Amino acid sequence: MPEVPVGPLARVLAGAGPLLLTSADLPAFGQAADPLHARQLELFTLLGTDTAVVAPLRARRQVLGAVTVGRGAGRAPLTSSDLAMVEDLAHRMALGVDNARLHQETQHIAERLQRSLLPALPETGPLRLAARYHPAAATAEVGGDWYDSFTLPTGHTTMIIGDGYPHATATCLYGLLGEREEGGWMLEFSSAGHPPPLLITHDGDTRYLTGGHGLLLGVDPDEPRPNATETLPARSTVLLYTDGLIERRGEGLDAGLTRLRQHAAALAREPLEVFCDELLTGLAADHGDDVAVLAARLPA
Repeated sequence: MPEVPVGPLARVLAGAGPLLLTSADLPAFGQAADPLHARQLELFTLLGTDTAVVAPLRARRQVLGAVTVGRGAGRAPLTSSDLAMVEDLAHRMALGVDNARLHQETQHIAERLQRSLLPALPETGPLRLAARYHPAAATAEVGGDWYDSFTLPTGHTTMIIGDGYPHATATCLYGLLGEREEGGWMLEFSSAGHPPPLLITHDGDTRYLTGGHGLLLGVDPDEPRPNATETLPARSTVLLYTDGLIERRGEGLDAGLTRLRQHAAALAREPLEVFCDELLTGLAADHGDDVAVLAARLPA
């Protein structure tokens, strides 16, 4: 916008308006008062505009932009009686733009807060770890999906992932990755109502680890927690994830689980960081919930 607003659009953006423009106010392109005015006159010429009203998009004492309503020759010209109507239209548009902007700002703040709560993954020698968090597309809620991982004094590496719910319950999967005395790796885990871990071999074979399944957290604290142990092949990948990665409105859960297996199998030999990125790209593009994934790649 020019430092000193001269043309009608620049004046409206500076706080004036709404302004009625008649044929007397629409000079030739070469007589424009400023660059914004020149662009506006060019559009008027292309559209055959004879009269116009320029109104500010004003919300919360801020001008967010401007709207121009024009009429061409051969139609009833716009007059001063139309100013109130265009101003009301511009006000409604400004509220919509401002609400969208405020929602986006709130969503970004929530996402930054959520990411700040997520931990840095431990360095675990030959074992590789990677994790991703993807916020929901249409929510500003904080504290939903999360993951954690740390190394215990025993040398085992924890893999933990969970999903909060509004009624004081949550799902969680707690796993311990460690080397066996006779060689190889194992995963001991317990699930509190959480989707099962997915094991992907280096050759692309996949299966869900369905043992150790128990009640959601918060349902019955006295209920014993079952656990399961799985032997893991060399160079395989263990994937923990939240339900936002597999659930889709209008389809059964089995379809989402099958889709995850297919995508993961195709990425079995990709570097672990690429594996996680491509999973989110392929499966979380149209998600309605936030998504967290935590993956471990075993050494050869």
